[in-house]
Order: sequence, then C-alpha cells, then structure tokens
Amino acid sequence: QVNLSDSDMRTLKVLVGVIQKYRTAQENGARDSCRLILGELLGIVSNMKHLYSSDEMEQVILELQNLLISKPEATSSSDAQLFTCKPNLTSFMAGLAHVTFSEDDNEGRRAVNSAAWELYHVLLRELHWALVHLSITAFGYFASHTSCNELWRFVPDDAALAFDLDSGNNADEDRFMCELRSVLEKEMASPSILASPENVSMLMNEIRIMKQKLKQRGNPPCHTMDVDQESSCKKRKFPDGISRGVEMVRSGLKMMGDGISQWRQQQQDRHEVHELFLSHYSRLEDAIAHLVSLAET
Repeated sequence: QVNLSDSDMRTLKVLVGVIQKYRTAQENGARDSCRLILGELLGIVSNMKHLYSSDEMEQVILELQNLLISKPEATSSSDAQLFTCKPNLTSFMAGLAHVTFSEDDNEGRRAVNSAAWELYHVLLRELHWALVHLSITAFGYFASHTSCNELWRFVPDDAALAFDLDSGNNADEDRFMCELRSVLEKEMASPSILASPENVSMLMNEIRIMKQKLKQRGNPPCHTMDVDQESSCKKRKFPDGISRGVEMVRSGLKMMGDGISQWRQQQQDRHEVHELFLSHYSRLEDAIAHLVSLAET
C-alpha cells in the first residue's frame, strides 16, 4: 500500500463522488455531465499507476461495479449511454494489473476481487469491434503484468472472442485463449520489430506509384463563377444618412483643428488646458478616421 498525496486523494474522492452522483441524479442533463466527467476521470486515473496500490482504489472498483452491474433491470436511455465511458474504462481496467488481488478469507477483499472479475466480464462480452479490440488489449496488459494466479476468473464463458466468427455460436474457451495469446505475442514483439530491407523497398515502390498517379491526373479543373459586383456593393453600402453624417463630422473636425491653432496663439498661458484638449482631439480624430474608412468601403 502507498500513502497518497492530498491531490491524489482528492482525485479518487471526486471519481467516487461522480459515480454516486450519476446513480442518484434524476435529470438527464445532470447525468450527461456526470457521464462526461466520469469518462475523463477514468482516463486520468489510468495514467496514475501509483493510485492502484492504495486502499482507496478498492472503493472505486466497488462503485463501478454498483454502477455498471448492480443496477435495476429497467434502465433509462441515459443509463444506456454509459457505453461512451467504456473506452476509458478499458484503460482503467488495464491498470488493475497494479492491484494486489489477495486470496485470503477477508470479506472486503473478496468483494473487491469479485467486482474486478465482473467488470472484466462486462468488457469482454462487448460485441462492438472497437470495444472488442480495446477490451482484449486491456486484458492482455493485465494478464501479462498482474501477480494474480486466477486469471480464469476474469474471463466470462460467453466472451465475445470465444464465439465462432462464422456462426456466432458455440463459445469455446480455447478460441478466446488463442486470441489472447496473439495479443500477448504482439505486445512482447512490438518493441523489437524492425522493418526489413524488403519492406522498405516495397514501401518506396508504392510511394513512387502514388506519385505517378498524381502526376497523370494533372491539376484539377477550375470552375469559374460570375459574381454580381453591383449586388455585392449594394449589400455593403451604408445608408445615405450615415455617409452624409460622416462627411459633416469630418468637416467639423477640420474646422475644430483650425480653431485650436488660433486658440493656442491667443491664449498661450493656458498650456495645460491646451494639452488636455489636444489629447481628446487626437482620440476623436482617430475615431472619425476609422468611421470614414468604414463609410468609404
């Protein structure tokens, strides 16, 4: 067991709280929010391997069991949307490889073990091809890293990969184990796989063929389109009142500038007032210049 930091402890408490909130929420909007947060939290926790060695992880596993398995038969449409959390749930379940599954007679430990078995049963029964791939990959990681000696408990009799592909019937444990063996072999071989010279040569040849096909196609045809310039201008034209008003403001600004020059010559002792007025005048000049540019587009 490990001692968690305050932030780690809060992460697990939030995860438990979100699961409990989802189960008690009545409004679909609240459930939608909880479901979204739940999926993200499962993904976050799956990347924090040290959390799996804590006592608090046991409560998370039990809460997930209550959410996904120990629920009434009549489920709402919102409950049916829980499948959106399953991709991140597979990542979370792979991390159970870092949980110590003891085989003692402690009732609490037996409950956690049973919850983990049932959660893997849920995933390995999934029939969607994407979830089948994610589930067997997660279980492959779990099987190759866990210290548990009773892996058979985690595999349901009706696992998706145990059925015959042609008929969809006749579940066979050996068929599932064959698929699992393939996953484990790929995982062990992937770090050492190097492309052979033949593979590189084949890839280069395919690239050359693709380049030749692109050259043969040439440039794609360009289609011209007539644009009604007059209509476009009408859409952008300002009303006459605005245009006339801008012209009057610009003329007034010019007259104001001439008046400022005379004022400075006549009252040279009011330097501070002149500077303040010029500051305002400068900002007004910028604003009017912007209005003029808009009116002339």
